[in-house]
Amino acid sequence: MGWLGEVGRWLAFFFRRGKFDADLEDEMRLHQELREREQIERGVSPEEARYASQRRFGNKLVLREESRDMWGWNWLETSLQDVHYGLRQLRRNPGFTAVTIITLALGIAVNTTIFSTVSLVLLKKPTVHDPGRLMEVSANNKAKGYNFLGISAPDFVAFRRQNDVFQGIAADANHSFILTRHGAPEYLMGAQVTADYFRVLGLSPALGRDFQPTEDEAGRNHVAILSNGLWKQYFASDRKVIGSVAEIDGEPYTLIGVMPPGTDLPIQQAQLWTPIVFTAKDLSNTSRSSRYLFVFGRLKPGATIKRARAEMTTVAARIAHRHPNTAKGYSTSVLTLQEYMIRATRIEAGLTVLMGAVAFVLLVACANIAGLLLSRAAARQQEITVRAALGAGRLRIIRQLLTESLLIALAGGGLGVILGMWGIGFLRTTVNWNSYVLYLARNLHLDGRTLFFTVALTLGATILFGLAPALRASNPDLVENLKAGGWSRTEGFARGKLRNVLVAAEIALSVVLLVGAGLFMESFLSDLRQNPGFNKRHVVTAEISLSGREYEKSPSRQAAFFERITRRVRELPGVQSASATWPLPLSRWRRRTVKIMGRDAPGIACIYLVGSQYFQTMEIPLIKGREFSPVDNTRSPMVAVVNQAFAQKYFLKRDAIGRRLLPSAPHPAWAEIVGIVGNVKEWP
Repeated sequence: MGWLGEVGRWLAFFFRRGKFDADLEDEMRLHQELREREQIERGVSPEEARYASQRRFGNKLVLREESRDMWGWNWLETSLQDVHYGLRQLRRNPGFTAVTIITLALGIAVNTTIFSTVSLVLLKKPTVHDPGRLMEVSANNKAKGYNFLGISAPDFVAFRRQNDVFQGIAADANHSFILTRHGAPEYLMGAQVTADYFRVLGLSPALGRDFQPTEDEAGRNHVAILSNGLWKQYFASDRKVIGSVAEIDGEPYTLIGVMPPGTDLPIQQAQLWTPIVFTAKDLSNTSRSSRYLFVFGRLKPGATIKRARAEMTTVAARIAHRHPNTAKGYSTSVLTLQEYMIRATRIEAGLTVLMGAVAFVLLVACANIAGLLLSRAAARQQEITVRAALGAGRLRIIRQLLTESLLIALAGGGLGVILGMWGIGFLRTTVNWNSYVLYLARNLHLDGRTLFFTVALTLGATILFGLAPALRASNPDLVENLKAGGWSRTEGFARGKLRNVLVAAEIALSVVLLVGAGLFMESFLSDLRQNPGFNKRHVVTAEISLSGREYEKSPSRQAAFFERITRRVRELPGVQSASATWPLPLSRWRRRTVKIMGRDAPGIACIYLVGSQYFQTMEIPLIKGREFSPVDNTRSPMVAVVNQAFAQKYFLKRDAIGRRLLPSAPHPAWAEIVGIVGNVKEWP
């Protein structure tokens, strides 16, 4: 109870300091009167006795301050006095106060806005259990420059059987669904996953249950799990949805679970999950070149990433030896899920450069404010000199000046947070050029990590712009300043040198920032000026998805539907041309393998399924041959159009027209190349 009693005594002193001050004054007066009485009893006159008592007793003010220090709260009182005095000084100079606060707020705002992106992309851990032990396994081929490819179904099964480092390996494949409720179809992004998918990720449904081990078998896979957002939006958070039947892709599915909020992954963005079923064709050797699975593995206790990489490399080498036609040269990379998302999106370098640029902006702002404070300290030199002459110590003066700097920093930091929230909101509504970036933008917010960064930035800025002027102003030449009315040549010369140093530093930082900004803007404008390969002006898109067995089992019906709808769109007033494509250009689309007749090693390409008049609609130039026409349908031989880059890479100087290839897209069949078109940019 000793420390509690001490705290209680300090609190009593603090809240009843008026009474203690009065008691202290009475006690000091009593001691002085007793000394005077002693002197008078010795025969000294009353006046001489009073003077002698005062000399013996000492300075009342010093004794009072020392006594207050013993109470333990004097530092708090003096700090409050510094704050009060600092606020008065800032109110007396509204122009200076406004300029410094706004300058600092702008620097903090841009840093807060950019750091919120850094926090989301580079620092935020994936929303899974123990993310440091969850690995993403992907394929690569260093000789061909292929990185972060998917895993084929046969390779996934081999990884599952032949590893001794993962306690579980799961996979998912992106898939779009049509959910029909009350006769209204809804297009949803989702994934087909292995039955142990959520257990490997370490996630459990908030409502209902997970997939059972046998539910990824044919005939038992008509079960589905909803995301929390889908459950709230389309099922009104109805807990009775568990066990009900919904129509998904024209088939009845039993809804068995609802995931908790925040369990969506940036690489998936799923609203709905169903079990994946591998058919005999999916697991055949001919499907090894179809790399479409995202594979995750959770390390066993005691296993390391280094061991996992070595073991997966060994398994991949064994597969390549047994199947050289489809797996030669391919290996695996094993990364934590967070590292995979950073490296696969190639966003780290850009964010680092951008963060460095805005840090320079803040440094320039701090140099500006330091110069302003130095000029203000010169105007207050006489005040500071008088305070020092009356006994104020150097630390006391520094504390007062730093308190004023802290008040500026707190006001600038608060305004910077408000402006930063506006900046985050601006990014959230304007950054939307593809689905992955749109996902990131939706999740931007001022989280605790960003708020901590802003507070640390504010305190750091206080030291940056406040310490040097405070140190300079707190050490005046008393004799010279008092003679010169608050200014001396020595002080002026020293302050001038410091101001010159600040100006030089500000110019240097500004030059670096200006050059960096110029290079960045030149690169940005170059990207904007760069031809994406198609004319994006006056192009509008609409997303349509078909569901039901009548379409799923009949490619001819799918083609007929899209042909009818594009024909009707072409007849609309103001429409010059129309076509269909899957997916859209600049989508975050994973590259797939393509077999080329007469060539042992497969090629890699982004495969697009498009309709007639597509190249005309997008104004993609035709280099050679022809584009698709209405006669190219499900009843005619399959044809393909490739771009210049593909033709030059895989056919060199030989003519690509007439050659045959086998894409791993849906409904694969050997296709004859009938045309070569210009290149279209991909992302990333």
